[in-house]
Amino acid sequence: MRARRLAPEVVKPLGVLVDANVELGRYGAARDVLQRMIDLKPSLDSYARVSYFRELHGDLAGAREALALALGAGGEASENVAYIQTLQGNLELSRGRRGAARQAYRAALVRAPRYVPARVGLARTDAAAGRLGQAIGRLRSVVARLPLPEYVVLLGETELAAGRRSAAPATLTSCACSSGCCRARESTPTSSWRSSKPTTATPSAASRWPARRGTARRAYARPMRWAGR
Repeated sequence: MRARRLAPEVVKPLGVLVDANVELGRYGAARDVLQRMIDLKPSLDSYARVSYFRELHGDLAGAREALALALGAGGEASENVAYIQTLQGNLELSRGRRGAARQAYRAALVRAPRYVPARVGLARTDAAAGRLGQAIGRLRSVVARLPLPEYVVLLGETELAAGRRSAAPATLTSCACSSGCCRARESTPTSSWRSSKPTTATPSAASRWPARRGTARRAYARPMRWAGR
């Protein structure tokens, strides 16, 4: 019981360690730390990392399953739910399921109307469907609010794809000129990369986990074998 009470203090550094090992390509170490993180406290943090880990190794169905568990663990906090729904949209878009992706992004915006990553996701969905003008409109709105380099570059590339060759260079130049400002804004929750996530979780998620633990262990091992590790 004492270990469970101490879990939050233990779990947060474990998440950082998982991220570091993934970035360094040490997937075996990342898998082991991630399993310990889940054993201590199955939460939005740990499930979202499971999803990313599975996605990296080609297990898209498993990634989708983990995101569903993360959604259940996120509680009622709007930002948490919108974060996971946006990840679901990103995953569906990577699978070529534009309709499902759009539905997930719109659901995220119902929860958190000003959630920038979901707005960017809708723009990417529009671009993938050939609606470049609509995508540009969305991205301009995003960049006006949060001019992160990744969003400005995406806007410039979309303008190029739409044949707006006079607008694209100005967009990309503005990104280069404001890179210092962009870096300063990267600490905001909406600009964090996938491993930086809200931390709210509910005990109900933990109670569901033991029945799935064996399945999860196999799911980690399977992608590692595919990767030849």
